[in-house]
Amino acid sequence: MNSHPLGTVAELWRYPVKSMRGERCESLLFETRGVTGDRQFAIRDAAGKFGSGKNTRRFRKIDGLLEFTTRYCGNVPEIRFPSGEVVRGDSPSIDGAHVRYFYDSGEFSDEYDLVIDKTGDIYKASWLAKGKLQAVGVGMEVDNGLAVGWRRVND
Repeated sequence: MNSHPLGTVAELWRYPVKSMRGERCESLLFETRGVTGDRQFAIRDAAGKFGSGKNTRRFRKIDGLLEFTTRYCGNVPEIRFPSGEVVRGDSPSIDGAHVRYFYDSGEFSDEYDLVIDKTGDIYKASWLAKGKLQAVGVGMEVDNGLAVGWRRVND
């Protein structure tokens, strides 16, 4: 066993959203898969590929991702745009969220791409599966989030 140090840790960084700049941390929790919360979130393009700085089978290069900065506010990523605007990852203004629905029993129900557009105080919601519109809704902000009424779209 070598008793000589191999190096010194100068800074600790975590990157909540893949291919975006991250946050400097005072301490980090390391698990089997690496740093807890590191690259836990990703941006998807319209084809469902994860945004990255490179093109691969799973990833699509999206220019400009490295211009965004992320940090955690509790368990929710906060994204700082190049313009300086800050948006939380759970904000209704985040466009193109991918959501999974579960029954009360915990059994998986459905999976959709959710697009939310805000005009004034009104939110328009669209649920898509494989690029096809499945449901539409309209909503408004309430004390603890966003309330949306919706209906399925018939073929």
